[in-house]
Amino acid sequence: MSSEIKVDTISEKTSAAGVTIDGVLLKDGEVDGVDVSAIVSGSLVKIDDHDFSTATSVTRDSVFSSTYNNYKIFINITDGSATTVQCAIRLRASSTSTTSNYVGHRNYVYTGGTAIHGSSFGTTYLYLGDVSSSQTDATCSDITLFAPNLAAPTKYLANGQGFYNTDFYSQQIYGFQSDNTQFDGIELYTFAPGGATITGNVQIFGIKQ
Repeated sequence: MSSEIKVDTISEKTSAAGVTIDGVLLKDGEVDGVDVSAIVSGSLVKIDDHDFSTATSVTRDSVFSSTYNNYKIFINITDGSATTVQCAIRLRASSTSTTSNYVGHRNYVYTGGTAIHGSSFGTTYLYLGDVSSSQTDATCSDITLFAPNLAAPTKYLANGQGFYNTDFYSQQIYGFQSDNTQFDGIELYTFAPGGATITGNVQIFGIKQ
């Protein structure tokens, strides 16, 4: 037997607590913490916005879920502690970074150069970019991450720029992690030189289908 209740307004019993309907919290124009105005087809929904300073590793856990298949990640590095600090990305599951079964390639060209250079990177990470202490606030990356929380290989595409020594370059990166792991987090870290640090910001957005 079904029933129907017709009302004009549902008010909070406890001030600022919101109203929960069938497990979904409605509060201050948000549904389960997501702005209602952002829940439209094809939109980006901000999940995480994190500043970091003089860090060798930045981890963001519980940012990928079954809510979204694909994600956009924007990384802006404003400073590094060495002439050339090389940075990479690893995927994480249950607060542990995965350090194997990556594969990928990067194409890059130096400003003013005519040749496009290409190189593969190792199997322990996905390449991000380089930052120089003598050329600050120039390194950034726009990453599209496909299916990190699905039981399928995770694909990685990135456009970015950076400084290697004193040379400014732009680049495109292609790669994937081949495990069928449902990843829920990401690590940004420096791998050369040892102990080098970076400062900046990382933003993570879910792509609404």
